[in-house]
Amino acid sequence: MTQSSYTTKYKKEISLLREKLFDKQRQFREKKTSSLLLIIGGFDGIAKHDTANSIANWMDPRGLSTYDFGGITNSESERPEFWKYWQTLPAKGEIGIYLGAWYDRPFSEQAYNIVDFKRYQRYLSRIEVLEKQLALDHTIIIKLWISISKSEQEQRLHNLKEDPLTRWRVSEIEEKQTLYYEQFKTSSDLLLERTNYPYAKWHLIEGSNAKFRTITAAQTFENLFPVQQNKFSLSKKELTSSLPKKKKNIYATGMHLGLENYLDKSSYKQEIEIYRGRLHELSIQMIQKNLSAVIVFEGVDAAGKGGAIQRMLVAFDAPHYRVVPIAKPTENENRYHYLWRFWQHVPSKGMITIFDRSYYGRVLVERIEGFATTEEWNRAYSEINDFEEQLLESNTAVIKFWIQISKDEQLKRFRARQNNPHKNWKINKEDWRNREKWEQYEEAAEKMIDFTSTDSAPWTIVKGNDKRFARVKVIKTVCEKLGRILNQANV
Repeated sequence: MTQSSYTTKYKKEISLLREKLFDKQRQFREKKTSSLLLIIGGFDGIAKHDTANSIANWMDPRGLSTYDFGGITNSESERPEFWKYWQTLPAKGEIGIYLGAWYDRPFSEQAYNIVDFKRYQRYLSRIEVLEKQLALDHTIIIKLWISISKSEQEQRLHNLKEDPLTRWRVSEIEEKQTLYYEQFKTSSDLLLERTNYPYAKWHLIEGSNAKFRTITAAQTFENLFPVQQNKFSLSKKELTSSLPKKKKNIYATGMHLGLENYLDKSSYKQEIEIYRGRLHELSIQMIQKNLSAVIVFEGVDAAGKGGAIQRMLVAFDAPHYRVVPIAKPTENENRYHYLWRFWQHVPSKGMITIFDRSYYGRVLVERIEGFATTEEWNRAYSEINDFEEQLLESNTAVIKFWIQISKDEQLKRFRARQNNPHKNWKINKEDWRNREKWEQYEEAAEKMIDFTSTDSAPWTIVKGNDKRFARVKVIKTVCEKLGRILNQANV
């Protein structure tokens, strides 16, 4: 075959591929039932970039984004490591192309022997949890790994460096990988073996010939690009085994006993000022030590969450906290994983994020109202525990409050709101409808606390019939929790 005919054939193949990709992408975007991740990994950074560029250029740029996480920005280093990936995950109907993604770090660290096996395994477990979590949320994950022999890698870099016009394309990373080729080959074999999941398999692409590599990668992507929704789900056995272990008697001892604790007005004024002063000092120390916190407030309607938050905020410097009120997700938010709108508010160092209602809505209102399937809210306990564990590992304290009031006290507060023209906006038909499901919410809260009260992020049950008592209890508890994390930071 002459060079001219070979070029003509290559152009025809590209033209046909582009048509197929455009058509599938259009149908995918219109259905909006799944999101899609294309992960391109491998030895050669140049090959990864060229492959990603070609596939991206052959598709409609609308609803398609490409990411390379080769460097770490200040905002990324201040939050959990996977935060930078959480931020960029595509919505349903959209496509994200990732160069290396979360695989670059274990690939390199294992090759250079700069990570112990336990840490390596833990990182791979993080990847498995994330990819399974995404797949269960109907994300299609396609993974391509570009391989190349040592001699071909050396020849390619030599040719690029010899030409003044292409010398700039050779990075120090590529040169180092070539020098330690055997170590990287061993690392890649291990990585591919351990992360080849049924719902996210690796597909090897031979990278020696640029045109062949590009066509093969694009064809593989097109063949694996389903227009229909991803059908991956957990079996009943898998779902049951994934549930966290229950914490004994936490709910029974805190939820139903002694709701009538009372604090007189004089004692309240004295105690709240003492603890707010202490909290102010601790918040300054948190800023100085680059520590952050997530404070979660949950409870039945009219339990006093907003009032407790307002009294606490007096102690904080306004630029260093954010209050995030959570309501029903918007139409756009529903196109993402349910945790996505909470990932957006993960605090940076020295910051405090306060959730007035939170991601626990998945196992409360979404469970009861049928906004989440039984499988979805059942697996959410482990997903939430994993999210909070990553917050804790990045020096972010997780403080959680369930404010409990009696059914009679709720009725009293509902009526008071209705009769007060300045507060009747706080009560609506939905509040009354939720009240009719009191026992269902009580059961859901019990299970939530049983499965998500961990040693590092336990729930604090606040007896809320007396607002003054509850507010002091909240501020005092935050002081204790922040004091503990600061002491640990000093060790």
